[in-house]
Amino acid sequence: MADNPAFEYIRLIPVLLVCIAVWIVIGSIGERIARRHATTRSREKCPQCEGTLKGARRDVQDHVLGKVFLVDIARYACVQCGFRQSIWKA
Repeated sequence: MADNPAFEYIRLIPVLLVCIAVWIVIGSIGERIARRHATTRSREKCPQCEGTLKGARRDVQDHVLGKVFLVDIARYACVQCGFRQSIWKA
């Protein structure tokens, strides 16, 4: 009975369920971070020089963090001083 490969796959079900639960918890943490970012970071003015912000190309880390935490990450750059910031959107 232990030689049946179906039983080998059944053993993986709890591991898979734990991984899904951890991913859901990480996603809820990402949503909380995104809510904080929405209230504390401006999309219009630079926090350093009060210049205007424009959308900038996202980095690889923005894509990876967005996938891990289940959020959209936008990148903005200041036109005057070059300051870059990311904003997490839930």
